[in-house]
This record gives sequence, C-alpha cells and structure tokens, in this order.
Amino acid sequence: MTDQNTFMETLQSVKEIIKVAETPMSEQEIMEYFKDMELNDEHKKLVFEYLLTAEETEDARADTEEASFADTGEKETKASYAEEAKEGAASKALRFYQADLAGLPRTSKEEEAHLYTRLLQGEEEAVSILSTLWLSDVVKAAEKYMEPKLHMEDLIQEGNMALLLKLQELCGAGGERNVRELLMTGIEAGIADYAARSRGEWELENTVLGKVSLVHEAGKLLAEENGREPTMKELSDYTKIPMDELMELEDFIKKAGEKKGVSL
Repeated sequence: MTDQNTFMETLQSVKEIIKVAETPMSEQEIMEYFKDMELNDEHKKLVFEYLLTAEETEDARADTEEASFADTGEKETKASYAEEAKEGAASKALRFYQADLAGLPRTSKEEEAHLYTRLLQGEEEAVSILSTLWLSDVVKAAEKYMEPKLHMEDLIQEGNMALLLKLQELCGAGGERNVRELLMTGIEAGIADYAARSRGEWELENTVLGKVSLVHEAGKLLAEENGREPTMKELSDYTKIPMDELMELEDFIKKAGEKKGVSL
C-alpha cells in the first residue's frame, strides 16, 4: 500500500466528496480514487467501513440537530443551538462507546503481550482482537484532543482508523518491538493530524469569510458614495485585495449579497 499519509489524505477527500455528491457513490467509483495504491482486501474493507461509519455519523448528527431545533424553538440563537446539538452528538457518541467498553473482555498483561507476539508473527486474528481491546485507549486519546469545534465521535473514528492502519502495518513485521507504544503513537498521531487539519480549515474559512465581509461592506459604501455599483477594480483599490484574489471571492461575495439583499 502507498504510505499512510497519502492513504489518509485520499480517504478524507473521498469522505468530503461523498458529503456533497448528488447521488450515492458505488464501491467501484470509490475505489477509483485508490487505484494507484496497492490495497489488499482488509484495506478495502477498512475504507468502506470508515466511509459508512462517517455517513451514519453525519446522518445521526443531522437528526440530533433537527430535533434540537424542534425542542428549543425559534427564539434560541444559532450559537446556542449549535452548541447544544454538538454536546448532544458528543454525549451520544460517548454513551455508545461506553456501552461497548463495558462489554469488553479483560486481559492480563501476559495475555496482551501474547497477542502482540501473535500480531508480529502475522496472525490476522490478532488484528481483530486488538482493535476491539484497544477501544478504551482510543477514547482516552480522543479526549485529550477534544476542543469546542470538534466532535468526539469524529476524533474516536479517526483514532480507530489510525489504530487499524497501525495494526495492519505491524501484522507480520516480526522482531522485538514495543507494540503498545507504537499503537498509542499511531493513534495519537492520527487524531492530532485530524485536529490540525480541522483547525486549518476553520482558519481558512474564517479568513475567506472575513474578506467577503470586508468586500461586501466596501461595496455598499462605494455604492452610496458614487451612486452606482463599484467595479471590481474599485473594490480592489479600496480593500487592497489583489484583483485575482478578489475574482476568486466573487461567488462568495454574490452569495453574501443575495442573503443581505444587496447586489455587488
């Protein structure tokens, strides 16, 4: 298989494509994005399970948010609604995993060490057993990275994916290795990478929205001063935003203007 970073980046891209696709994607269409990677049957299964879980999580979150709107009424602010919906989704995810954790078999240090040996020797059954036994560690790792704009279930999902990838990587690796440390490092790296990407997306979105707002307000001011709609050149000169960047923002600007009843 191609390196883990490329695999995860492709997986995230496909997840975002599925979110906005007008019609459901077939397995064949999904695998087209991974055609340059040497995926075995386990990796393919992992891809479909991950994407299915992501889709179910989005649906559950949408249901939670819709119910929250109905319960709180129109007087609640959007910010309050969003926070309540998020907390509801997060607590649902935690309850789900806590229920799973309660039913997990207990293993001694010796039994765990034996499973690691079996894993390094290439026993696929050890991958399945360890992926279940490590659920509590994934939740604990996810809790470390929880912050206001992140959803707990997303962090857990990313942690589980990182765990499975690391287990697959270690299966049959042989030698003397600190498997527990390698697994925990892999889980935390996967969750941290997801959190960092999310923060980057928020920052980019906030930057774009800030510029859209600036251009929108500048457009209103110039229109009032000149008695006509400003040209893109006038907007560029006034806001100090280069013309090429302003052109890229044009769609956002038009949408902002439509929402506020102002054309640019």
